Amino acid sequence: MKVIRGWVEEAKADGKDVIVVTTVLTAAGVMQKLENDTKDLGVRFNSAGMMTNARFSDWLDFAIEDTLAK
Repeated sequence: MKVIRGWVEEAKADGKDVIVVTTVLTAAGVMQKLENDTKDLGVRFNSAGMMTNARFSDWLDFAIEDTLAK
């Protein structure tokens, strides 16, 4: 998490707004730690995991079919 925090600090020092878009499946666990570790930096997060996306099951089906086809 220190590396991510460093990236955020550098971007903020350059005057940039930071939005973190993750590839986590749920908003728990790692996501909560990341938010806690950067809460004092004014970072914005997408608040939902990938599993809540309406197209997640479509992507999962595609990934399975693509893997089986190889």
